[in-house]
Amino acid sequence: MEILQLIIFVIFKLVLINFDNAKKLHKIRLPRIWKMVILMILKVQSMIQSFKNYLTHIVKIVMR
Repeated sequence: MEILQLIIFVIFKLVLINFDNAKKLHKIRLPRIWKMVILMILKVQSMIQSFKNYLTHIVKIVMR
């Protein structure tokens, strides 16, 4: 789970860097695609976070 999150984080950073470069190079060239990519990554990240919360919740119940 940690590795997956790290990979997503790295991809997210790369996307943001590329997004900044794209904005500098040609003001607003591919905004919709970039927004979709960033939204997808954010959704995946929030899904992972909620899944981790869910797992910790189950573990707490089991440990009682």
